[in-house]
Amino acid sequence: MACGHVFRKGEPIFRCHECSFDDTCVQCAMCFRHSIHAREDHDVVFSVADEGGACCDCGDEEAWNRDLGCEFHSLCPHNAPEHEGGEQVPRGEQTLDEILGIVPENVQQDLGEFVALLSAFLLETFLHAPKQTQLVMGPDVVDSIKRQPSFENAFPAKGKARLDMSDGAERDPQPPLFVALLWNDEKHSFNEVSDKILEVCTNMTPKDARNFAEAVDRHGRQVVAMSDDVRRLVLMARRIGVIYLLVTVQHAFDYYVEEVAGCVLEFLMELASCSLYSADATSDGRMIKAQITKTLLRPWLVPEWAEAPAAIRRDLFDPTRLCILDTLLLLDTKMWKGARLQMRHLLMDLLACREAKRQIALRFGAVYPKLVEAFILHDREPEHSIYHMTVQLFSVPSIATQLVVERQFLVVLLYVLQALFANDNETRITSLVLPAPLPARGQASPDTALLRQQKCYHIFYDIRYLLGARDVQLDIVKHAEMYLGMWLEFFALFHGMAPDKRAVHAHVEFESELWIQVFHINSHLGRIAKLLGEAFAGADNARLCEAIGFIGTTILRHMARLSALDPATHPPLTMRPMKLPALEHAPLQDTRSGTEAKRHDVDVVPFSVSSQPVSFHHPMHWLLAETLKHLHKVQSIDALLPVLNEDDWLRLMEHPVRVAVKLAQIRCNVWVRNGFAIRSQAYHYRDSMWMRDIMYDQDLFLQQCGMAFTTPERFLATLLDRFELVDFLSGRSAQHNVYDAQQLVFMTEELFLLLTVLLNEVSVMAHWPIEAQVRHELIHYLALGPCTYSDLTKQIPERYTDHGCFDHELARVAHFRKPDGSADHGLYELRPAYLADVQPFFHHYSRNQREQAEQVLAEKRQQGCTLPLYQSSQLHVLATTPFSGLAHVFTSPVMADMLFYALSYAISQPEPPDTLMNVTLHLIAQGIEECGREFVANILMPERTSRDASSETDERAESAHEVPVHTPDPISATKGATEGATAAASAASSPRTLVALLVQLSQHSQQAAAYKPKVTYILEKAAVWAPDTAGLVQHVQKPTEQPTDDDARRKAARARQTAILQKFSAQQQSLLAELEDELGSDDDDDTEQGYGPCILCQERLDSGSSFGTLVHVQHSRLVRTSVPRTSEALSDVLATPLNLDRVRAAPHDDIHSSHGSSRDRMRGQYTRTDERGSQLGYPAPAHVTGLVAVSCGHSMHVSCFHTYLQSTEQRHAFQVARNHPEDLSRFEYVCPLCKSLGNLLLPEPGVSSLGSQALWDTSHAIPSSPAQSLGHVHLSPAPLSEWVRSVNIAILKSTPADSAVLTDHQDMVHGTGCFVPWLVSGSAQPHNPDLGAGIFGAEECHMLQRYTNVLQLLSDETAHSRLQERHATVLDALGSNNTAMYVPDSLVAYTIAQLDIAQRGMPQPIAHSLSATQVRVVQMLLESLGASARLVAHHVQDAHMLQQGLYKRLLPHWASEPAVRSPLLLRHALGVLVEAAVLVPDQLRHVATLMFYVNLVQCVFGLAQPMMKPTKPASPVDSSDLDAALRIFPHARWLVTSIVSLVGYVRGNMTLGFDQLSDGELAKALCSYTLPFLRRAAILMRVVAGEQAVPVVDADSEYESLLASLQIIPPTEALPVHSQPNALLTMLVEGWTKHAYVHLAPLFRPLPIQQGPAQSVDSLVLEHPHIYELLPLPRDLTILLQQTQDRTCRRCGTLPPTFSLCLLCGEVLCEQSYCCSDPDDEAHGECHQHMKQCGGSLGLHFRISNNAIVILYQENGTFSSSPYLNSHGEVDRYLLKSRPQRLHPQRYDELRKQWLLHGLANVVTRRIESTLDTGGWITF
Repeated sequence: MACGHVFRKGEPIFRCHECSFDDTCVQCAMCFRHSIHAREDHDVVFSVADEGGACCDCGDEEAWNRDLGCEFHSLCPHNAPEHEGGEQVPRGEQTLDEILGIVPENVQQDLGEFVALLSAFLLETFLHAPKQTQLVMGPDVVDSIKRQPSFENAFPAKGKARLDMSDGAERDPQPPLFVALLWNDEKHSFNEVSDKILEVCTNMTPKDARNFAEAVDRHGRQVVAMSDDVRRLVLMARRIGVIYLLVTVQHAFDYYVEEVAGCVLEFLMELASCSLYSADATSDGRMIKAQITKTLLRPWLVPEWAEAPAAIRRDLFDPTRLCILDTLLLLDTKMWKGARLQMRHLLMDLLACREAKRQIALRFGAVYPKLVEAFILHDREPEHSIYHMTVQLFSVPSIATQLVVERQFLVVLLYVLQALFANDNETRITSLVLPAPLPARGQASPDTALLRQQKCYHIFYDIRYLLGARDVQLDIVKHAEMYLGMWLEFFALFHGMAPDKRAVHAHVEFESELWIQVFHINSHLGRIAKLLGEAFAGADNARLCEAIGFIGTTILRHMARLSALDPATHPPLTMRPMKLPALEHAPLQDTRSGTEAKRHDVDVVPFSVSSQPVSFHHPMHWLLAETLKHLHKVQSIDALLPVLNEDDWLRLMEHPVRVAVKLAQIRCNVWVRNGFAIRSQAYHYRDSMWMRDIMYDQDLFLQQCGMAFTTPERFLATLLDRFELVDFLSGRSAQHNVYDAQQLVFMTEELFLLLTVLLNEVSVMAHWPIEAQVRHELIHYLALGPCTYSDLTKQIPERYTDHGCFDHELARVAHFRKPDGSADHGLYELRPAYLADVQPFFHHYSRNQREQAEQVLAEKRQQGCTLPLYQSSQLHVLATTPFSGLAHVFTSPVMADMLFYALSYAISQPEPPDTLMNVTLHLIAQGIEECGREFVANILMPERTSRDASSETDERAESAHEVPVHTPDPISATKGATEGATAAASAASSPRTLVALLVQLSQHSQQAAAYKPKVTYILEKAAVWAPDTAGLVQHVQKPTEQPTDDDARRKAARARQTAILQKFSAQQQSLLAELEDELGSDDDDDTEQGYGPCILCQERLDSGSSFGTLVHVQHSRLVRTSVPRTSEALSDVLATPLNLDRVRAAPHDDIHSSHGSSRDRMRGQYTRTDERGSQLGYPAPAHVTGLVAVSCGHSMHVSCFHTYLQSTEQRHAFQVARNHPEDLSRFEYVCPLCKSLGNLLLPEPGVSSLGSQALWDTSHAIPSSPAQSLGHVHLSPAPLSEWVRSVNIAILKSTPADSAVLTDHQDMVHGTGCFVPWLVSGSAQPHNPDLGAGIFGAEECHMLQRYTNVLQLLSDETAHSRLQERHATVLDALGSNNTAMYVPDSLVAYTIAQLDIAQRGMPQPIAHSLSATQVRVVQMLLESLGASARLVAHHVQDAHMLQQGLYKRLLPHWASEPAVRSPLLLRHALGVLVEAAVLVPDQLRHVATLMFYVNLVQCVFGLAQPMMKPTKPASPVDSSDLDAALRIFPHARWLVTSIVSLVGYVRGNMTLGFDQLSDGELAKALCSYTLPFLRRAAILMRVVAGEQAVPVVDADSEYESLLASLQIIPPTEALPVHSQPNALLTMLVEGWTKHAYVHLAPLFRPLPIQQGPAQSVDSLVLEHPHIYELLPLPRDLTILLQQTQDRTCRRCGTLPPTFSLCLLCGEVLCEQSYCCSDPDDEAHGECHQHMKQCGGSLGLHFRISNNAIVILYQENGTFSSSPYLNSHGEVDRYLLKSRPQRLHPQRYDELRKQWLLHGLANVVTRRIESTLDTGGWITF
């Protein structure tokens, strides 16, 4: 039994080119992974399922060309032993009764009756259900609803119960209830429905209305109201129906019965998926399916249908011979969405049994006309129609054969197509009449309304499924006249459809778009014609010739009929004689009279493309062309001559020739007044890969057949007449009544290009194998240059790209260049060995492509490649085929005449037309190669025309006012002929021969340079067949041996030019040297004091004018925290390498193992998995909110900045409808130069008064060096103990007045020691325009005010997040209810943390890895803090007090001071260090030592707090890391225990968090948690004191190197276990810990017995020190698709129809779905809501089904390319027939880098700035 798994939307679908029968045969992911495809490296593509209801075909023998070896559904699983697999044989198809043979009779009978009873209930219910039509409002609408028949009468108990509800006989019975039902559609939005429901149902809340709209969409309908007042319900329906929503009113009891029927249908669906177990405990899933199917085939008569007037002939649809299944299918449109989906799933379950599938397919065929009628004409929701199941049924070859051969099903389909597309009804039809009458004009009208409906074209797909079956094609050959006759009759309805006539005098007023649907339907007809023609591939010669003759005569008969009905559109194809001058000296045999008389004219069909209507469409001819492609097996066409004579062939090729001429005229602007529509038609006909092979290619081949099957003179005469070039190419006149001079040359070129293509494209006539045809296409498109796989497939027809040999041939002819970089793509480049196969006149080349190919070949020749000037002709391969006459065209004097006059005209022009020259020379060269002596004799014919000397020609020219074609004078080349030249040579030297023209061309000094090699080649070839012309060839070559006087003059001129240029270059170098000497000193000064130009005014920036750097401060949630009291977080920390500045390959990094560039950094190993094993990212709540400052590094004047802001405001005012990249309400702007986002303008470090350190010169108060600019601060060399002593002395010397200053400037409310100027309120504050006035300059004040406003705004936006984080940890100095933001912690320290995190794993010391811009950003932030402090500390003494406040914060014995009463351990260690960098930068080293030990104590208590589930960490720990950690903390357990005991902990009372760790693991944990502080301290010290302050110390580990470079006393010296400890640090650690006793002691309280989330108890949250990674993605995209199929949205609990995967936390989110939109603002989707909780202002999501990244920032966003690439190195957007997608590490790393550096906001801004973005990103 087949798998039958029904695909859900977004599920991966696999198709194997090598195993599948056709494109409809697919596998699900489970079957694919357990089959042979990947194991045997098959050519596999996959796509993503839509809502079409497709199912897995694994196990269906007819769907595959070979056994797939599936472990679940194959008879021979690939993993089974050989002896077991060999015993299995395919089981033949059985009947339903044979399947049920082992089921007991009573079971069959009971089960059948039970299913029949349920089915009868369904049928009666749905037959009674009213139609889904809008209420017709009128005076009797209420009464008509009340009179509707009800099921209530069918249930007497129900009626009796309603009567019994009355209390007394005198009271009236309770009136019946009615319901108003709102029906689902796919046109209205959720908001429209909910708004209308709120308007009508006033008792509903917005949430109720929202849920109501979701229920309507989910179920298909919903009760709006229930009442006995029908008028009220009608009024409600009327109000809702204003926006064309469907509302019906019916009996409430009937609605209840229908819902019960829905439950019954659901039960049947579940029953069909069950298995029936036999007595021996074996099961067969087919038995219940067979029984249900057998029951559904029982007869069922619907009297109303049987008695109704029949619009469809009874042999096409008989309503009296229906069964239960037929009736259910026909009642599909009466069901609601939920019931229709259940009905489809029921049938899909039954189809898994192929015996049931056959019966269901036959019943589908029986009711097909009515199904199509309902689907196209009446179905409100066609996307849910049961009709879509035809692809599952008609694509099965055996079913298709039975339907077509036995039941003549194609006749039904043809009648349906004719009724839909070829009717004379000008209005919308409401029912199908089969068979439909033919149109009066014999043709379908392009105005037919149904041509524009896409759903009508589904019938063509059904026909193609049926025609694709092999047995059907054999039956077509067997009964060719029947099949071909009816199809040709149908094709005739579309022959010459929508013809175009050239607009001559005025431009068309209205460009109709009818051509779109005409091309659409003809593209389907062309594919059907191709299938019909392909059926004769295996026919014998006689049958093939009979079919061709029948097709040809039938086409001629239909064309004659159309000419009789509409001669204006279809002119009669009558012949008329046409005289050709070339035949005056070479007359033809008169075949009309049968005498020996000679003819000087030929018969052609008269027609003018430039003045008569011409259509692109003639599907009858396409069928003929496809059938003729199999004629290669026949040696001659003698068998066809009695049926189709030469006149018939000319008539058959007439329409393709007309289209070729029309195409040429369009391209040379003859049809320019017809507008853009005519050019679009030409493009789709010739260049669209979807239509080219069924239109242009077919017409081209038919013209080749005409050339081969007719005399060359008649064929060429036809071409000359259609191109209207008879006079021009006969030498009569160079003037034209339609073409101007340029168009005349262009049309001549087009004529010769057409001839060249006809004579060179032999792949079809020679019947090349498909591999050779694919290779031919690939070579010619790759010759144009390297291209991607997708660009290549866009140029090649789908029948080639979908073939299994395509990739093999591509690998054979091209070299693949893998993508190198994050934005690169894989490219294919043609191998040099195949350049010789490139033909510039390839039939699919455009003009530009042909010129490009010629240029490429010329460049290759210049590079030394040996390439022939002309490829050898391949017409000789047609010698034994009916197409052997193709080369006879070169023997025609008409051909020689055409070439002569074309070449004559070309060389007479000052600049010969390049295309005309090349194509003419090509034809001459090919003619010599193909026909040799005959062709050379023609081109040597001396008396081509003598009309220029005759009076007759002169009179004709005068009468027509024409100018004879210019004929060149006798050439001088003949004067040098050798004495032995013969008469042939003399003739060749005459200007009336082609050879003479070639000789003259070769002697043309200026024009012949490009053509001389070709001319020489041609003359050499001609000399082989005419030896007497060899002297001419030698004379042509002679001038090249000795330079002429002109050559000598040109050489001398070039020498003079070279000398002048050398002299000028020397003078220029001398001048530059002089200028460099003069301006050298000024340049040195600019280097020292200049800061580059202003990016707006381009003037130099210096200290004389205020300027600043563009900075962007943005909300971030980058920093992660360890989930407290969990072993998983501790395992992750232990697995993190101890050295974050050195590369070490991950041990199991199989994702990146194949890419060498993936090992340039270490990668994080943290992974979370859900209960299904799917990988998750880092949990969203475990993050810290902060602000990050980034900069593009560009600077501008403050005055220019204000001007730019004003222009930005004006742009917003004028471009109201545009979605702008910046939000002015958030103080945002876009950098004018690089288009990055910004919101601040901060002064360069040390330039403006904001950064002045004059007030901070405190050397007389506390030992410190004088004030220095940031980056050049000299750190104090004093020992730590001396520094602490001097600090205490300075504090003791302070006065009470000084303490009063501290009271004003430090946080006295909470006693945190935070400085008030750096505290930003968490609520909105009014703007202070006087900020900084009197202290700084006006422009500096503007920058400071903007800085303050931005921080206030961001503080207000992030207040809620900070409040939640403070509740989660005991490390909260400001208080759990305080929303204020402390700038040193939340901005400066967070920015430094971001720099550290971004550099983790990179092989470079952290202090030396920063860019100059990053250093400047931190310096600007520090100076901004200093400026804020100077707003309150106006005097030096105030500055001293701020410093003393900092020192009191650090030293625990000053903890009694009110300003520092809160423990230091509750403060952010790096934030305190930032304070020191601003207040006492020269003491930064000492403060760093103290804060390192503060951070160490914090980590100790974080590790010591008891765990919820104490377990041993599972992650392996590197032994070298353990050894290094033990060197740093050799007695880690003693150290941790000693510190924890200071808060009253007694060992043994409880299990601590680190008790499960060994000594080495505990030491490693301490190192890992404290290493980030050391790295960030090194960054800060480098910013303050320069790189020399943080030297690189060679050590075994990064930790030891940082301790040494920062000069921090190592723990082994500060807190040893045996030797004398450092008294100072021991005292400080003890003091800090005891001061925090109240806050730390609750960490060790007993945990609750019922363990809840970690946040429910007091916890100490530490920052997570691992290497940050985005969500770990599997290597194969299909694995990710499969993993996410069963994951539900946490918000709504459903499987999202369209979902995104958060790349930060791994959550599955409903994308742009109404169910999860914000209840308060429905415009905000779930992704946008999740962004605020996960990434802050940034969202990073992966749209798996579309294979695209969505980047969201604030309320904007953009799409980015996927990190997954296919085997061709490309991103496959939307996953349509995609190759296997593999993760590309470089792309994913680039995305990670942008995320860590906070550059994604700039990515969004630049993308929106560069495009016309329409907004709407908040809906994600």
